[in-house]
Amino acid sequence: MTFWHCRTTFAPLYEGDPRDRQAILGHHGEEFTRRVYQKPILDRQKASVNALEARLTGKVVTMPVRESA
Repeated sequence: MTFWHCRTTFAPLYEGDPRDRQAILGHHGEEFTRRVYQKPILDRQKASVNALEARLTGKVVTMPVRESA
């Protein structure tokens, strides 16, 4: 198995600069990378919607701390 077999998993999970993701995948533009490979992660998408709703309704939300690499 090579990196190219895992590219559809890599693209949505990559949290760095989108231009770096584009370069790693060897694409000519970030829009192409986003359109072709990046798929929404439903749990992350739902958590974002819930956090936004909480902020808009005035609820107190604790912000998760990201682990640094």
